[in-house]
This record gives sequence, C-alpha cells and structure tokens, in this order.
Amino acid sequence: MSILVSKKGNVFLDFLKINEEEINNYVTDAPLTHSLVVAKYEEKYLLIFNKWRQNWELAGGIIDEGETPRECAIRELFEETNQSIKQLSFKGVNEV
Repeated sequence: MSILVSKKGNVFLDFLKINEEEINNYVTDAPLTHSLVVAKYEEKYLLIFNKWRQNWELAGGIIDEGETPRECAIRELFEETNQSIKQLSFKGVNEV
C-alpha cells in the first residue's frame, strides 16, 4: 500500500525512520539520488512554489557525486530559498 502517489504516478511506498549512519543498510537495490528538506519554524512549514510545475513543493534536489544526503539538503535549501541553516536533523528514507 502506498502512502503517496504523485500526479505523474511516482509512488512513495513507505517512510523508514533510520539514523543517518544506517543509510547503507537500507539503500541496496538502487542508489540514493535525492534529498528533501522539511523545514519547520514556529509550527509552520516552508514550501517553495515551482513556477514551471505550477505547484508547491519541498526544497530539495539531486545528490551530487561525493555529497552526503545531509550536505545535499543544506545546499538545496540555500540554493532554493537563500536560507542558511545551523541545525538539520536526519529523519529517514522514503521507499519508492
């Protein structure tokens, strides 16, 4: 059973709550390719309006070669929102 299906048919099957150090134990059949940021401040969440897709979405993007998921998340948040963060908590991995 899926937890989310996008308009394009992308399916998120599950969210695995794991520690960042455990990623390699769960990502075995395909490489981890993207990081997303769920930014919360004073009980509000940050979304970005994508003018090409005409919808609201989370900050995030493709993990560059040699980059960790955390580094990607920090970089993408800065590139897309100009927000420089001091603290980032890794929460887990979406299974697709």
